[in-house]
Amino acid sequence: MRKTKSIILGTAIIAALAMTACGGSDDKKTEAKKTETTTAAAANTANNAADVANAIKNGGEFKDSLEELDSDMALSKIYELEDVSVDDSFFYTNTNSTAEEIAVVRLKDDADADKVKAAFQQRVADQKEACEDYLPDEITKLDNALITKSGNYMILVISCDSDKANAAINSVLN
Repeated sequence: MRKTKSIILGTAIIAALAMTACGGSDDKKTEAKKTETTTAAAANTANNAADVANAIKNGGEFKDSLEELDSDMALSKIYELEDVSVDDSFFYTNTNSTAEEIAVVRLKDDADADKVKAAFQQRVADQKEACEDYLPDEITKLDNALITKSGNYMILVISCDSDKANAAINSVLN
């Protein structure tokens, strides 16, 4: 009796698997199309701001151990960008021993790019003034600060090597 039940159960499982396997060809085509569409959409939006900032942090050259900074605070207090349509943002700041930092802002409206660029330039100027007497060795980094636009991203990087930072940006956004 036990053996008969096992055979019937095994046969039922095999039959169910066979029916499931046979009906999947249209589902596979639909799934492939969904994957294709999702991949294309992901390519259009690239990464989120945190992904971009992390790629820069990991691929760039920084003397300081950078710390995450609250985006709302950074946008309003440090960069004064309350009137800009920001889709996503992420910031790393220094530990007050260097001028190093990373700012990544993804814009909703490309028309705001000039405002963000001006805010980044002002930040660099303010940092130069602050470091002039306190951290004079940081002036070179500030003189070589990278302010760039890639797609709908505006990025500021103050690091030991702007070329490495730029390569990291290109690798994650291109």
